[in-house]
Amino acid sequence: LRGTHPTKALELDRQVDEPSVLRDRQKADEAHADGEGRHAEHIDAQQRVRLSNAQALAWRQDPEAAVGSLPWGVAVDHTLNRVWVANFGSGTVSVLDANTLAPLATIPMGAGAQPTFVGILTGVQRVFVANHGSNTIAVINSVTYTVERHISPGDTGAWGLAVNPNLNRVYVTFRETATLVTLDAIYGWGPRPGATIQPCGGYPAAPYGVAYNQNTQKLYVACAPAGSVNTAVVYYAGNAGLIELRRQALGAGSSNGGGVATNLASGYAFFTNSAADTVSIIGHPSNQVIGQEITGRDPFAVAVDGIGGRVFVGNRGSNNLTVFDDLR
Repeated sequence: LRGTHPTKALELDRQVDEPSVLRDRQKADEAHADGEGRHAEHIDAQQRVRLSNAQALAWRQDPEAAVGSLPWGVAVDHTLNRVWVANFGSGTVSVLDANTLAPLATIPMGAGAQPTFVGILTGVQRVFVANHGSNTIAVINSVTYTVERHISPGDTGAWGLAVNPNLNRVYVTFRETATLVTLDAIYGWGPRPGATIQPCGGYPAAPYGVAYNQNTQKLYVACAPAGSVNTAVVYYAGNAGLIELRRQALGAGSSNGGGVATNLASGYAFFTNSAADTVSIIGHPSNQVIGQEITGRDPFAVAVDGIGGRVFVGNRGSNNLTVFDDLR
């Protein structure tokens, strides 16, 4: 979305030469538990990564697209071929054609909204936007671009947002009240009764980023127990609600929060550690940190290409992109 020239190469930090000691240890444990066949599979995966590293991969940057000020969260609707961008500064949501990046609509969120993250439930053609400034969640029809309602759960500091297509639910974190609210289609996208929790232990321990893996049915929450994000909480997200599976220490984060993403194919989750300049990798089914990858300075945004098996990390401090392979 920020391109300056169609053929300009992206500046990349290649951080995929060697897996970390922690990940090696986890693989050894898995091999011991599952037999030598699995261990051989991991070794082969490592060899493929080194081979691909030696090749000169051609990266190009597509033409830029004009959106609002301070674009924050981005989501792609693969069914309708649309890109949705939450613009924190201008208080709007931009809708783009995914093929041409042509603007299709600009949707205002209201005065002082400060939209952060956006999620899409393609099955019901609804888009959800967390508005940090107005403490609301907007529900938008993804076909007509009409705002159907603004939900005000009564919590403050809306921040992270993740969608659950299995149950048609939406999870939203609120930093100032240290809560996680579950919105449910059964209740007209209103909060599910009795489902609001404090995942990080209660104020001032606040939740930030959140991500959901529909294949493993796990919800991942980034927590700041003492003002800095350094803990992951993993939940099983079933029909009855959220069941905590594990609380896991991460690398050092900051008060600005961090990004969270999951890989549907491997079941792994990735947490950016903005102060440590690393990404922590949470394994599946262990729910433990199985490795870390070094990034550029002040990593924040993270996204996963499940088909290609690559993880992309946006580094705010060094203004570049780190790419590494998700070994599985």
